[in-house]
Amino acid sequence: MNNLVQALQDALSAWRLRSRFRIPASESALIAEIHRVGHVLELHYEGEGALIVAHVPPELAQKLDRYAEQG
Repeated sequence: MNNLVQALQDALSAWRLRSRFRIPASESALIAEIHRVGHVLELHYEGEGALIVAHVPPELAQKLDRYAEQG
């Protein structure tokens, strides 16, 4: 049972982390997925893409890893 509790705590803490992503405009389906399963805090379109600050679930965070920005 402790493993289940730990897994739930890890999943919930991942949702609390704010992440920044710079997504190219060509990845519009990914931008839509962030809106659908995440919680978008900020969205700015800049040049050929979007800068998104959002809370996302761990599975989506893995998909977005290559677009993650620090800060």
